[in-house]
Amino acid sequence: MVDGFQVIQKIREYLGGKIDLASFRQWVVVSHIEIADDKANADPIAVQLVSDIEGRYAEFSDELFDEKMWRRHLAAFLAPQSPVESSFFTYFYSANRPCHVAVKSLSEVNSSSNSNRLPNFGQKPESEFCPA
Repeated sequence: MVDGFQVIQKIREYLGGKIDLASFRQWVVVSHIEIADDKANADPIAVQLVSDIEGRYAEFSDELFDEKMWRRHLAAFLAPQSPVESSFFTYFYSANRPCHVAVKSLSEVNSSSNSNRLPNFGQKPESEFCPA
């Protein structure tokens, strides 16, 4: 299932030139279908982002604005536009999210040579969600 992190990653890949517009568009279409097929389990952030991207792409394809503006609209999804949004993103992406990196303790994280460390996580949670 597509999650918000994957959507943001694809936007970054497109804006960074790692994938072209056709590949990005294809990924968005497939993701939209995947989300629609399993709405009950869909990540609400991914649902919102993919929907917003679809809407902006429709405007772009109808030539309501040029590619430079299209790219600016996509870039806006990457950066919070206000302190309130910044606080929301910080909270949302640090709490109540499935843990993708399980660690036993903070000291294990600090001593790890893994560059994908998450130093803000303490004890490994018992459930599938990170502790708030």
